[in-house]
Amino acid sequence: MQREKSPPQQAWSISFAKLIIQSLVAWLIAGPILDLPILWVNAVVILAALPTGTGPFMLAQYYNTDGRIISRVVLLTTIGSLLTLSLFLWSSRGV
Repeated sequence: MQREKSPPQQAWSISFAKLIIQSLVAWLIAGPILDLPILWVNAVVILAALPTGTGPFMLAQYYNTDGRIISRVVLLTTIGSLLTLSLFLWSSRGV
């Protein structure tokens, strides 16, 4: 029998997927697969690495569901994107 993850664990997992995995998938599709110019690849990765907006939280409120997890994800991705976007922009400055 598998235990359910607690809301903080779910929020960390979702935030990691949003900031890291989604950015890697975007890079993989834009770069090696579509062979876009480097400027466009960088733009795609930056857009994918932006934090989660408040739209999902507003939808949770609209449908009267628990918004605790998504509110944590919004906070974690906003804080985490400061680090991940800064590192990406720093590493791609010479391109």
